[in-house]
Amino acid sequence: MPDVVDTMRIDKNVAPDASAPATKSAPPTIRSEPPVGGGGSLTRVTVNLAPRAMAALERISARSATTKTDVINRGLLTLELIMKIAEEDGGGVTIKRGDGKESTIYFL
Repeated sequence: MPDVVDTMRIDKNVAPDASAPATKSAPPTIRSEPPVGGGGSLTRVTVNLAPRAMAALERISARSATTKTDVINRGLLTLELIMKIAEEDGGGVTIKRGDGKESTIYFL
């Protein structure tokens, strides 16, 4: 589920007012085709992933044939939904497997 790309970059190194010198930031991203999908504009975020999380991101992206950005977007939305359900159900989410076994995940 691709979203619209925001071509404006927000950089912490930009001076807060016009009288102070600003550092030069990278130019905005230029796309050769119009953005696809809905959902409004995007925000560029930089994250530091632990090696285990990066490996998981790469595996999920390859397995689902989606971009890493899509995996992260879907993962965040899924986590938000699971946490909401867990909060309504006393802090746990129970997953019923195909063989009938159940696993409960608790969020502390």
